[in-house]
Amino acid sequence: MKRPALISAACLSCATIVPGGALFCPDCGRYALELVRRCPQCGGFIEQPNGDELGCRFCRDKKFAFDAAASPFIYAGAVAKAVTTMKYGPIYRSAVAMGRFLGTHIPDPMRIADRVIFPPMSRMALFLRGFNQAAVLADEVARRGVMLLDTHLLKKVKRTKQQAELSLDERKRNLSGAFALTRPVAGKRFLLIDDVATTLTTANEIATLLKNNGADKVFVLTFARKSLHFD
Repeated sequence: MKRPALISAACLSCATIVPGGALFCPDCGRYALELVRRCPQCGGFIEQPNGDELGCRFCRDKKFAFDAAASPFIYAGAVAKAVTTMKYGPIYRSAVAMGRFLGTHIPDPMRIADRVIFPPMSRMALFLRGFNQAAVLADEVARRGVMLLDTHLLKKVKRTKQQAELSLDERKRNLSGAFALTRPVAGKRFLLIDDVATTLTTANEIATLLKNNGADKVFVLTFARKSLHFD
C-alpha cells in the first residue's frame, strides 16, 4: 500500500499541531470520549457495569456472528468530527494516525487472530473517495500488532447504497450478499478493522460470511463506536 513520506502531527479534530503524536489537542481532547465500559456482547458503551451477559439496551435481543467487538472511542464530539473529516475530507494522514493508535490498543484476546482484514469498497466508491479508510487503518493495525494483513480476502460483489441514510432493516437488506471470499477461511481467526461501528451491520455481514465458510474466530475492532447515549 502506497504511503505518504511525511505524516504531520496535527489534532484530528481542529488540525492544531500537537506534540508527541497525540491524536487531539488539549481543547479537543476534552471532547474525545473514551469508551471505558463495554457491553460484553456487542462492545458498545453501557451506563453501569452490570456484568449482564445478555447484552446492553442496543443488542439484548440480537445475535451476532462475530466473537467480540471493541472500540477505544465513542463516536461523538471531537472523535465524530475527526472521523467525518478524515472520511469525507478526505484526509489520509488522519486515517494513518487513527490506525497507528488502534494498532497499539488491540485487546489482548484479539491478538490471536491470524489475519487482519477490512471491509472492501467498490471500484467506483474507491475512485470517488481516493482511498479506503478502513484499509489504511487495517494496514497500520497489522504493522503495530505484528500481524498479517490480508488485502484481497474479501471482495465487494454487490452495489450498495450509503449506509448512513438507512434504517437498521434497510442496512441489513442493503448489505445482504454484498461480500464474497476469494479463498478458503476454514479454521482461521480474523481481526476485522473499520473506522466506525454504528449498527454493526457491516461487521456482522462479514462475520457471518466468514463463519459460514468455517472461520474459527472473528473479532471486530473499530476506532469509534456509535452509542445510543451520545447522539
